[in-house]
Amino acid sequence: MKRWMYWLLAVLALSILGGKGSTGTDVAKLQPVEVVYVARMDHQVQIKTDTGDRGMGENLQTAIANMQATAPAEIFLETAEYLLVDAEDLLGELMEVLRPSCRVCISKGDLELERVGAYLRIHQPGVTLRKYRAGMTDLQILKVTEGRMELVS
Repeated sequence: MKRWMYWLLAVLALSILGGKGSTGTDVAKLQPVEVVYVARMDHQVQIKTDTGDRGMGENLQTAIANMQATAPAEIFLETAEYLLVDAEDLLGELMEVLRPSCRVCISKGDLELERVGAYLRIHQPGVTLRKYRAGMTDLQILKVTEGRMELVS
């Protein structure tokens, strides 16, 4: 008799959980990114991705919202493997948006983000957002000279 009650409860729980509509995002509408670049320019935050999407705003959240509003698909920042910033003061907000295993380095100048991902896959930056939060603040710098990239300490 007890076994019958467990089966009834299991069926009831499955019917309740299965009856709820999905509120998630359609995976086909997501656009994954590998590289994210964030800079502060003229009191504005600029965000760019290796997919060619970009946004600007007075802070990171408004820049991301601007990028999402103009992108052809929903930008999926949770897939970002590499983060390039022009200043460390932006990392506090970025730690709330990107996953902790995202590798970080400082970069200045105009980058071809499509090429940066291939370079960083081979020459991995040593600091992740998790390590940065734990106090490892010696970020490497990605230098680009005449189209040639170099990751330096």
